[in-house]
Amino acid sequence: MTCCLTPRTGDADLISWLSESLRGSQLVRGDAPLHAGAETQAVYVQAVGKKLLAALKEPELLAPFAAARDGEDLGRLRPALPPPRQRPC
Repeated sequence: MTCCLTPRTGDADLISWLSESLRGSQLVRGDAPLHAGAETQAVYVQAVGKKLLAALKEPELLAPFAAARDGEDLGRLRPALPPPRQRPC
């Protein structure tokens, strides 16, 4: 029998969840201007930072995070044993 436990680290899980939830934004979903000039890159980083900070300042941020985490929880798993073999009469 194998048992796997996934430890939850509050801050890392919150940041990961927030990253996924922000993917709905066109800014976050778009390509980073890796080959643009320094000024364009600075504007992009500042815009992404504002979006991230705005999400982190949301007073009710932990409620949807907790709901998403609860939705991922499989609950208590019960072992499934094979059905008993029937003996021929």
